[in-house]
Amino acid sequence: MAERMAERRKCDGCRSKISLLEREIRRLTNLLIESRDRFEELVIESDERFKVALETARSDSLTGLLNRRGGEEALSRYFSILKRTPTKRNNFAILYLDLDRFKGINDTYGHSIGDEVLKFFTSKVSGVLRESDIFARMGGDEFLIILPGCGTARAEIVKKKIKKSLTEQQIRAGETMLSLSTSIGIAMARTISGNVRHWSRVLKMADKSMYEDKPKKE
Repeated sequence: MAERMAERRKCDGCRSKISLLEREIRRLTNLLIESRDRFEELVIESDERFKVALETARSDSLTGLLNRRGGEEALSRYFSILKRTPTKRNNFAILYLDLDRFKGINDTYGHSIGDEVLKFFTSKVSGVLRESDIFARMGGDEFLIILPGCGTARAEIVKKKIKKSLTEQQIRAGETMLSLSTSIGIAMARTISGNVRHWSRVLKMADKSMYEDKPKKE
């Protein structure tokens, strides 16, 4: 009888230890799950911060457009895609723009008015473009537009629409209403023979074309 009681107490002690061990295992398991979940949250938060930082590095704070870095990266990416598609019909146009007499506006009315002019200009041009078009501020009052799938004729139509949109509405500068105009250069990604140009070459061509488009008295 005494032996049975001793054996029972021993079993009870074992069960108690097993129970304690199971609770400890559950506790540690929950800690591991919580740690894993927190790690995943930190990874997601870190990834989101990285994406925001990346977006910020490629965005213009004043207009919300791509900045020069973002514009050049988009241009390089489009040219890379174009080189992998040998069909000559796959092409796109580049528009390079600046605001006529913008320095005079800044000097006369101040940089705060100049900033409003740039935002107004951005809004008017954006209203002409398709969702698939790329619009970037390259610095100061210079802008880049990528028109995927567009030839020279379509690019000329877009150019005329942009110029027309600026004549339809003025912007206030203090007591004065300003009329804006823009000079626009066009260049194609492919040569007439179908070869793909380097993107930096196309930018130079569009820039040259833009200066040729400027008012003669400027």
